[in-house]
Amino acid sequence: MKKLYLVLIIISTFILSSCGEKVYEDQRMGNVEDKKLKLEYNIYNAAIIDSGYNWYTNYLNNFISSIKDEGYKVNNKIVRSQLEKVKVKKNEIDTLDPKMIKGAIDLIGKDLSKNELDDKEYKKEISFSKSRVEKNILVLKNMLESIENGIKLGEDGSYNESDLKIIKEIQIHLINEYDKKLKKH
Repeated sequence: MKKLYLVLIIISTFILSSCGEKVYEDQRMGNVEDKKLKLEYNIYNAAIIDSGYNWYTNYLNNFISSIKDEGYKVNNKIVRSQLEKVKVKKNEIDTLDPKMIKGAIDLIGKDLSKNELDDKEYKKEISFSKSRVEKNILVLKNMLESIENGIKLGEDGSYNESDLKIIKEIQIHLINEYDKKLKKH
């Protein structure tokens, strides 16, 4: 009889520990998926925030300012190098997955809405954010295209007055795009 109890205890301990490992594994895998979603959302969100003023400054304005003392004359290799930096950012935006971003918005929405289960305005904002993901990615791509076009004006070896005027118009266009289409994403 004691042996039977001992065998039952060993078997039940083994079964329970196996179930515990399975539950832990499921929780861990869920956390990994959640982290992937949140990482994708963070990249998306950072791109939207940076697109407002930083992209123009980092890729175009600082570049043009650095060659001002040389009369806006520039080596073609330097122009290509600057274009390569924009290309890297474009690739980052191209690889964004709208489904993952929307999943992250849902996840964030669930986390934040525990205390606001009946808040219709909050649910409307979450829905709005999800509906804008693809459009926002397209706007980001277009903004980078504009910056790229501004840099390409110097492929002839210099930026003349006409080029500088176009670059100023690009700046105004980017600010308007951000304010009208991305600011409230």
